[in-house]
Amino acid sequence: MKTEKQMKKKLEVNMMDNRMKLQMSAMSYTKELDLYIKKLKKQKSICKEDALEDAKLALKRTGVTTKSGRTKKKIVSWE
Repeated sequence: MKTEKQMKKKLEVNMMDNRMKLQMSAMSYTKELDLYIKKLKKQKSICKEDALEDAKLALKRTGVTTKSGRTKKKIVSWE
């Protein structure tokens, strides 16, 4: 049978593991966003219209704008 101290230590380790996993995930996401932004900037220098269209499609896809292209008043809802 584990003591309370052993159980608490295991819980602390699990919490650290979860925090590290979340941090790694966030770092990976940030790197992907950076690559995407670099791609758009490169595309902009080649063909500004294509870069603009890709950016608009991304905003629609992620829910920042409506299908008509207007910015939503409420982007995130916890309801």
